[in-house]
Parts: sequence; C-alpha cells; structure tokens
Amino acid sequence: MKLKLLSVASIIAGCGLASSAYAQSMFDTTTVPTGGVIIQDQLIGGSTKATGNSGTDYLNNPPPGQTFTLASAATLGAVSVQGNGDAGYWDGTSSSAQNLSGVAAGLQWNLEIGSVSGTTITRLDYETVVGFAPTVDDSGYGNTDYITFNLASPVALAAGQEYEFSMNLVNLNTDGNDSTWFGCQKSLTDIVPGTLFSNGGTVGAFGETVVPHSGDLVYVLQTVPEPGTIALFGLGALALLGFRRRA
Repeated sequence: MKLKLLSVASIIAGCGLASSAYAQSMFDTTTVPTGGVIIQDQLIGGSTKATGNSGTDYLNNPPPGQTFTLASAATLGAVSVQGNGDAGYWDGTSSSAQNLSGVAAGLQWNLEIGSVSGTTITRLDYETVVGFAPTVDDSGYGNTDYITFNLASPVALAAGQEYEFSMNLVNLNTDGNDSTWFGCQKSLTDIVPGTLFSNGGTVGAFGETVVPHSGDLVYVLQTVPEPGTIALFGLGALALLGFRRRA
C-alpha cells in the first residue's frame, strides 16, 4: 500500500517564523520535542503504575483532550502529548509484546482542534495520520515517550479564547475481536488554565461537548517547526517508506 501525502501546510501566519511547507505527520521521541517555538508547555509529570491507571487516558476510549487559553495570539503547528509507556495490541486471545509495530498499517490517529464556549466545542481543524506506530520502547510503565502530531493546516489562535485539542486512535484493520490502545500521561495535579476532559463522543469518534475530568493531560503546544527540523522529519519519512517497500 502506497503512502499518501495527505496535505501540505504552505502558509504560516502570525508566528514569527519563515514560511515553510511540511507534511502532516507524527513522530515520537524519548525527550520533550523541540524544533518550533513553544507556545505552551505543561509537561510537568504525571503518574505511573505505582499510582494506578487513574493517571492514564486511553486513545481507544472516548477521545481524551485538554482545554487551554493563550496569553498571546499564535499559530498552532504541532501538538505533543506524553505517553505513559502503555501501548499495545490484544489479538482477541492474548496480549503479546506491548507495542504497535505489528499493526501499524491499520492505525489511524485523529486530532481535533476546537474553540470552547462553556462545554460546547466548535471544530476548527480535524486531521488524520494513518500508518504511524511509536518506535520508542512502550513495553512497560516508565518508558515514557512523547508523541507529536504536526498539523498540515496550522491553526491561528487568539489570545484569551478557550481552545481544546482531542485525540483518538482507531485500528482500521480490526476484526472486531481485538483491541489496540495507547495511553496518554495524565498529571494528577491541576494546571491552570486548562482542564482534562473526554470529548463527548463515542470510542473513535469526536463529539461536541467537553466532559471535564480531574487532573490535566500533560502536553506541549508549538508553532510550526524550523526548516532544519522539517528536513529531519522528511529523512525519517523516507527511511520509513524504504522499510515499508522492503517489507
């Protein structure tokens, strides 16, 4: 199956960086992502298995998300969340190694950006990446990785307006008896201004309602990456394409 370039962001406004085109994409790292201007950074930690699964929100549940408000206007180019080291695949009989590489071709990651009024979400952007699987070791709690979703269409954000991002994960190749999941780290300490919530939809589908939870989803918001970082993303994509062609 050929990889398809979903779309390209060509006009970057209001973020103080030179305009650069880059593909909608996802990647993971073992450290907090860099490369763009950090708009907001709330990666203050979270919980591990030692404090229970209350510190985790799973992308195969109703979509978890986070509300946020910016002090200054900015153009959102990337959203990163902190994984909790819990990702895996249940084949209907047993759970083998907790990684997603074996089912990568069917994985569809969805990201929504919206404005919030009360508990009502108005969608501003909806993007999808198919075929990505984390490469960082997710075999156990504590092997934390950071998943970054680069937007194909950067979103202009105003100061003082409440916004949200929501994420979910769908396995397009499911046979109905299996389950694919990825856990996002949740801080057990509230962060202001921001609220962890479940998007008021069903599993794998976004709704239009903020359903607040306790704690916060730890995250990083960035403007578009610098051109040098974009080039590195491109090299990684070419390597992945070469691997898929040899498979």
